[in-house]
Amino acid sequence: LKGRFIVNPGIRYDFIRFGILETPLFLNLTPKKADNAFLSPSLALQYNLNSDWAIHTNIGRAFRFAQAFEMAGYIENYFPGNTVRINTGNADLKNEESVTGDIGVKYSDNKSGLSFDAVYFNTRVTNRIRQVSVPERVGQTHTNGMTIDQYLTYDNADEAKIEGLELQGSYDFGSLSNNKYRLRVFASLTHLIKAEDHINGKGLIADAVVRIRNVAPLNMGYGIEYDNLRFFSARLSGRYMSRRYSQDFGHLDPALRGAYMEFPKYMILDLTVNYTIAGQHVLSLRIGNLTDENYYETRGFNLPGRFTGVRYAYRF
Repeated sequence: LKGRFIVNPGIRYDFIRFGILETPLFLNLTPKKADNAFLSPSLALQYNLNSDWAIHTNIGRAFRFAQAFEMAGYIENYFPGNTVRINTGNADLKNEESVTGDIGVKYSDNKSGLSFDAVYFNTRVTNRIRQVSVPERVGQTHTNGMTIDQYLTYDNADEAKIEGLELQGSYDFGSLSNNKYRLRVFASLTHLIKAEDHINGKGLIADAVVRIRNVAPLNMGYGIEYDNLRFFSARLSGRYMSRRYSQDFGHLDPALRGAYMEFPKYMILDLTVNYTIAGQHVLSLRIGNLTDENYYETRGFNLPGRFTGVRYAYRF
């Protein structure tokens, strides 16, 4: 095939041994020792149609070990009216496993300054770890005599299905001047066609097909960068996240507890300027969240407003 066909296989092996020990004052803690081993093969293929166009595809297996708090955590929050809210782990959690495949086409031409890549991806997750409410525990009397107002734990969804499109592209206006400088505009987009949890009633909640929480159906990145290829460069970049949904397990109204709520969309901008002195000394100025947006990715944990940083680096 004269170097047109590229094959890139991979394999990864992970082994973790962990133990949950008896801990004073930690209630409902189940001592446990276990070994976690996971084999993750992958395969990437690319066929170059010519010097500019290529078709590519990837498939791989991945995993996520259950975290310590998800298996053995325990928190009690006390509220007026002699009530308590409990968040506890689940020692029987299984590890998440997933298989992801994608296929796409890409174009890149250094002379014209144009490049883009379009990809369709599909992910299937088994035993996805998610936080769930246990309504049958609500209203019961806790060992300390308080009434349980909310009881949260973790469970494995039977399956999650995620599919979508990824698009990215850029154009360098410097190509119009024989690449004497770089003035590049760029953008990327991820659009989710489907993001669902499938629960077949074998866990702590009933049969259901529900949207995956706190996952935005549309994410975008974009910007413009300039480099005179000598001593000065600057970059203005932005990020957009569309509305997404989560469940409000902490609502004060019991009737609304666990209901889906909408997180607002947001857009932020960052500016970075670099100045190089004598080829080795680099001074950088960064202004993050340039427009001072008040935003969050997780409700109750707002991210920083506008901030400024200065950095010095010496290149050997």
